[in-house]
Amino acid sequence: MRQMNHIIRALLAMNGRITMLGISRWAGTGGSYRTIFRFFHTVIPWSAILWTFFHRHLWCPKDTYLLVGDEVVISKAGKITYGLDRFFSSLVNKPILGLSFFTLSLVSIEKRHSFPMQIKQIDLELSYEKVIDYYKLRFQIEFNFRDGKQFWGLEDFMNQKEIAVTNAVNLSFFMVNLSDYLLTLLCP
Repeated sequence: MRQMNHIIRALLAMNGRITMLGISRWAGTGGSYRTIFRFFHTVIPWSAILWTFFHRHLWCPKDTYLLVGDEVVISKAGKITYGLDRFFSSLVNKPILGLSFFTLSLVSIEKRHSFPMQIKQIDLELSYEKVIDYYKLRFQIEFNFRDGKQFWGLEDFMNQKEIAVTNAVNLSFFMVNLSDYLLTLLCP
């Protein structure tokens, strides 16, 4: 987890494309390229990390949360990245070469904000009015992907192996949650 500490500090300081080389340049002492490489190729319990961070820093006991899922396709060049295939993209209205992600997020009904998670639970007892209102909240997940792409390197990673791709994507989502937390501290 010391590696993650160096990586988070580097991500918060850097701008532009988020790559392992860029992270190593911004990480300073203890954040060599080899260290960053090892981090991305280590199996990490992301569900536990995302849940623990949410529970300790973002959870509000007065809020009601829904578990919402959404699939997003991001374009990706190359030929050997794990999971690379052709997926339908509604943005361009045709199949594109890329990676497809299904994300489960906890969405606060009161704040109308999404927090990426990896948990599954379904409530079949809701009225159709609530289902429609809650379905509209799933769009908040799109904001998570937008933030991950624009600020935290979701489309910039150049990893090719399954574990490294998983870590790069989950690190982007962790940074979405962390930045949300830091913004609430700065702008209460």
